Amino acid sequence: MLFDAGEKGVWFDPSRTSTLFQDANGMVALTAPGQPVGLASDLSGNALHATQSAQARPTYGRVPSTGQRNLSPLSEPTIAQLNTSTGIADAALGLPDFDGTLQFPGGTVGNRIGYRDHGVEPNTEYTISCFVRMDDGAAPVPGTDFALVIGNNGDSVNFATPVEVAPGLWRVARTATSLSTGPRNTGLLKVDTHSARGFRVSGFQVEAGASLTAYQRARSHFDITETGQRDCYYLYFGGTDDPRWMTTPGIGLTHTSQTSIVIGVEKLSDNLNAGVLVNFIDTGFQRFAFEIPQAGGGDTRFFHAGKSSAGDVKTSLNLNQPVLYSGLSDLDAPLIALRENGVQVGQSSAATGGGPYRNGPLHFSSGAGSHRRFHGRLFGFLLIDRILSATEISMVEKYMARRAGVTL
Repeated sequence: MLFDAGEKGVWFDPSRTSTLFQDANGMVALTAPGQPVGLASDLSGNALHATQSAQARPTYGRVPSTGQRNLSPLSEPTIAQLNTSTGIADAALGLPDFDGTLQFPGGTVGNRIGYRDHGVEPNTEYTISCFVRMDDGAAPVPGTDFALVIGNNGDSVNFATPVEVAPGLWRVARTATSLSTGPRNTGLLKVDTHSARGFRVSGFQVEAGASLTAYQRARSHFDITETGQRDCYYLYFGGTDDPRWMTTPGIGLTHTSQTSIVIGVEKLSDNLNAGVLVNFIDTGFQRFAFEIPQAGGGDTRFFHAGKSSAGDVKTSLNLNQPVLYSGLSDLDAPLIALRENGVQVGQSSAATGGGPYRNGPLHFSSGAGSHRRFHGRLFGFLLIDRILSATEISMVEKYMARRAGVTL
């Protein structure tokens, strides 16, 4: 088994929820998706735990490993992209660990609406849903607090019994038959006859069919998953707009010029000014990094540097698509190789001047603890101080692929 011989390195596995904690001291257990992660325990036996003591902690989340189904192309990632909005405000960063994008203030003065105009098929049933958190923390009341509108705002608009997906967070939904072929209002409505309670909303989507499914195009940290299906667990990093990052103590690699790295990851945006997923050593040579994407371009870059120069290998990465990367490097050979979903996609033998590496920390979602934030999900990470054998790399990739929802 890996690390049985005392190899240096780290291993993080978000699917092992008991190894994650909300605080940096490991005193507050993680109990539900959407909570911050202040400590991710190192499973290698080296006790090189990743921590974040400031208010920049990644968020714990889950997604269905079986993907998505039964979704209409009318869905959007958030309801911030509206054709019509009245009496509501942008609340993208208004509530910690909830990606609420719209704020419906309390009070009873005037209509408050968030609508999209959708072209819908005639005589076809659709389901509309979104995530809601009421300002007072209690559940939303169907027909009392607000209405969900689909296809035509003259429909009966009460929503079904809310489903609590995390403490104080509810998914609300309703179905209706659309009888129009043209664009009609589809969204959320609060009028004077509703209660005075305020709330925040995210994750608006429309599905074809008469019932709400467990699969979401508008994904969040709080995804509802299908009973009996395996979940994939991750750490969410928010990029430059919502900086979240973690770091480890110094990893003593001064005895080796070799490393093997395996990462399960998903990129959520193409912010070209961000993208360092993991970085070893703040500055200088004898270092390595995974950059997703590289600043100034959209490619994944596995980079290492020896005493005098550097080498890298690049590959493209699609948005919203989990992928498994493996990077193998040897400063003395010199060698740097990149594998994607179990297949080698590039190799370089650029001279580096040799090793060994240094004794430095790993920064996750940061170039040097302060910039170039990664926006996406980390499903798992392993680093070891040698080149893994073909059998070992196959074994680790299969293990990590299941946890990222990747098919090799």
